[in-house]
Amino acid sequence: MFDLAAATAAVERDFGAIINRLDSIADADWDKPVRCAGWQVKDLAVHVVGASRGQAEGLRRAVAGVTSLAVLDPPAERGPRDLLAALKDGRDGLLAALRGLPARALQGAVPLPPVSLARHIR
Repeated sequence: MFDLAAATAAVERDFGAIINRLDSIADADWDKPVRCAGWQVKDLAVHVVGASRGQAEGLRRAVAGVTSLAVLDPPAERGPRDLLAALKDGRDGLLAALRGLPARALQGAVPLPPVSLARHIR
């Protein structure tokens, strides 16, 4: 069963780790490779932002009874500061969507929050 408290804590913890890690690196380091073959730090950040936006939209759709899949919404901007801001917004949007889930929504299928990706950044 979906545990809303655990999901919310995971989003707070994992996004916090990702944001803190990326906020501590130099702008040039955003072009460095990560453990995902062919990806750079900025690609991973874009993916996490898109996933968070898509998951938040999926949660809002589930609450509204909309069954169509939400679309991932990666940011167009790829600059380090823009991506950090988008990560923070993505975290906040996903947390708001999780906090907006009524008890009845927890009985059905609910998308899982992002897993920790901070360990993939070298």
